Amino acid sequence: MRDRAPFRRFGLMLLALLALAFATGARAAPDPAELRLEAYLLSGGSAADLCAQDGTDPAHAASCSLCHLIAASTLPDGGPSLVAVELHVVATVLLPQLRRAAMRLRDPATPPTGPPAT
Repeated sequence: MRDRAPFRRFGLMLLALLALAFATGARAAPDPAELRLEAYLLSGGSAADLCAQDGTDPAHAASCSLCHLIAASTLPDGGPSLVAVELHVVATVLLPQLRRAAMRLRDPATPPTGPPAT
């Protein structure tokens, strides 16, 4: 009888590669602004009808449909900076541990690791 372990191993590797290939092919969700623009275009509007001016005139922005769509899009909020996250971790995790360690009294007669090994 022949050993079938290499074939099983090859089959499992092939299955893992296929699962990885199909899992990474997913696309991110579209922005809400893109969805609104696509809905407008599918309802019969055209992009030329929306905004025909190139300038950033405030009076134009008040009456332009495309400028309203862009202004209504939701942008993600900026997360906390890495420095703020690190300070939070130090304040909530590390400092209490250091304070507890400093408050504990140590007897100089007993070693911190336990009895000596013989």
